[in-house]
Amino acid sequence: MTDYNHPDYNHSLMCSYGNNYSYNEEELKELESENASIQNIYFPMRVFNSLKSDNVYTIKDLMSKSESELFRISGLGRKGVDSIKEEFNKINKAIDTDYYIGKKQTNRKDSMIIDKRSDESVYITINGWVYYIDDSTGEQIIQKWKEE
Repeated sequence: MTDYNHPDYNHSLMCSYGNNYSYNEEELKELESENASIQNIYFPMRVFNSLKSDNVYTIKDLMSKSESELFRISGLGRKGVDSIKEEFNKINKAIDTDYYIGKKQTNRKDSMIIDKRSDESVYITINGWVYYIDDSTGEQIIQKWKEE
């Protein structure tokens, strides 16, 4: 396990002051796992340091936080939360991942999870079935598939 408090640990490996960077193939490979360190994501340094101060070290840690929980972290405001969403969107488009804040893990089969992605789309998981509802085009698009 990585010792994030070790003096030789490079906390600013991927951190940046802007989000205009593209990920190369090697970087994207590292980001395929939810257990990947958030240091591998191009977050502004303030965002990275704020997350670290709240013991958020991996993509999985970050996704377990709701948007309101992120706002309660010292140093994170609307701009910081938006930069997290922006980077997750970049990664999701570049590789086959489904990273977003507020993603909760569950093993219960008799549960229902509602995940609102935007004002126009929502994912609803009921007993292992995922329903995707999209109203962004004015026409309701509904898809259903079995969660694996």
